[in-house]
Amino acid sequence: MTISDQILAALDAALENGYPHDYDRPPADIAREIHDWSGIDGFDPDAPDDMATACAAVNDWRWINEKP
Repeated sequence: MTISDQILAALDAALENGYPHDYDRPPADIAREIHDWSGIDGFDPDAPDDMATACAAVNDWRWINEKP
């Protein structure tokens, strides 16, 4: 599973479980929190390419799941 797939799955699961998403929070913070809580295989939060991929995934999820 790619970094993006893992981010999208984690955000979907959080939404399904009633965890409110803070749309104003920076995507990098969201990615780090997901990594801290459940881990993201193949993700290094200090690697610029990995973080860019994770942030893009958070932004994609936000585009699909517009702010209520």
